[in-house]
Amino acid sequence: MKALFEAARGATPYLLVELLLPGGTLIAILLWVWRHRNELGLQRRAEGSVIATGSLAGKVASSA
Repeated sequence: MKALFEAARGATPYLLVELLLPGGTLIAILLWVWRHRNELGLQRRAEGSVIATGSLAGKVASSA
């Protein structure tokens, strides 16, 4: 039960953005990805482009 409350607490800001803003779904997804970019294995190069590392790199490479 505690895990459910923690998950709801983490999702609340994204749900509010989704409900209150036009195009909120896309904005909420982008905010979530930006906030969790380290967990997803995204790193920034010096030139400013984003590269995939870790487990995400394998998924990207296999889909290409």
